Amino acid sequence: MICIGVFGEVSVSFGSQLAKKFSETGRRTEIFSDLCTALDIRRALDDAENTGVDTAVVFTDILTGVYYDVVIFASAGNRKDISSLKGVKKGGLVIVNADDCPVLPHILPHDVFVITCGMNSRSALTFSGVGENRNGRERLQCCVQRRIKTLSGKYIEPQEFGVDISGNGYPLSEVLLIMAAALGCENTAVLCDI
Repeated sequence: MICIGVFGEVSVSFGSQLAKKFSETGRRTEIFSDLCTALDIRRALDDAENTGVDTAVVFTDILTGVYYDVVIFASAGNRKDISSLKGVKKGGLVIVNADDCPVLPHILPHDVFVITCGMNSRSALTFSGVGENRNGRERLQCCVQRRIKTLSGKYIEPQEFGVDISGNGYPLSEVLLIMAAALGCENTAVLCDI
């Protein structure tokens, strides 16, 4: 089971969009939030794994006592324990919104891989264009600017791909976080709509 921890402020629909991205490939995905302790999270994850869940998404501020395959930092916020990243599994991924968390890649352990995303030239994943909104849909052209190492150790080389976004005003930074998670987990539905 792939366990994804999400930290920071995100929109209400972020979790469902992330889960949808993984469910599109036939992965059974479950979202967890409002768990108060690391023990609560571990129990929920154990139960999920025992019932055949393939991907678990945990929304929490608990950085210790739980081991995540993927940690998504949407924003640094006012977190006091941001440097306590012992909960990322060895060989795991940390996905950083480089626009909101510019300092995080410098304090991460050496045995994890970082995928930066955002709208600056140093991000591994950015976008190169946004199409006109037609009938409630926008086309976002995503751009992998730097090689991305996946959970399995494979590399995704620089390339561009389009993503259709339904609805108005969906945060582009969150689209990039979802795409980075999908790419990092070698999710074959990465080119599907959001």
